Amino acid sequence: MATCVQINESGYLFAIDTPLQECSALVIQTAAEYKHPTIDIPAADIVTAFSWSFGLVIVVGYLPGYAIGIAKKLINKA
Repeated sequence: MATCVQINESGYLFAIDTPLQECSALVIQTAAEYKHPTIDIPAADIVTAFSWSFGLVIVVGYLPGYAIGIAKKLINKA
């Protein structure tokens, strides 16, 4: 559990009973809290984001380019 601490004149840390949201000094956390990952993104979410972004590039980039290529060929034939 994280604890709010202050440094006294001698340089020692001592815990105070201030809630963490109101702590204006230092916050000490346990080793378990430090080692705990802050963000855990599931693999399914990564695959979904990649698929949507790749699909968006194809739709926004390739399909209009394909249509422009056809239009250029039609203009060159005329």
